[in-house]
Amino acid sequence: MENDQTIFEYSKLKNRFGNDDKLVNEILREFIRVIPGKISSLKTALEKNNRQEIESVVHSIKGNALNLSAHKVAEISSKFEKSCLTDPLPALECSVNILSESLMTLSDVIKQNLEL
Repeated sequence: MENDQTIFEYSKLKNRFGNDDKLVNEILREFIRVIPGKISSLKTALEKNNRQEIESVVHSIKGNALNLSAHKVAEISSKFEKSCLTDPLPALECSVNILSESLMTLSDVIKQNLEL
């Protein structure tokens, strides 16, 4: 099992934002707030077989994850983004599920570590 440090590096995030705890907490709260919508958008785009929308949402998630030093989600998003225009639909569905699960794990880790 992965440790929290592998999923999310809080110290790097704090450093990136000048050790401003208030700002970091606001960023994390916003990330947690938008996660369900991102997952929903992915699933809707998948149902409509809208590969461009899937790629757009995954790209956005990757950027958010990189900004948060959430390396596991960033890695999954990067691989998914590269394949979403060419992979068959069942593979896309699997990738959506993997990314969704990783996002929920990240959200849980953030909540546990920061008691949000």
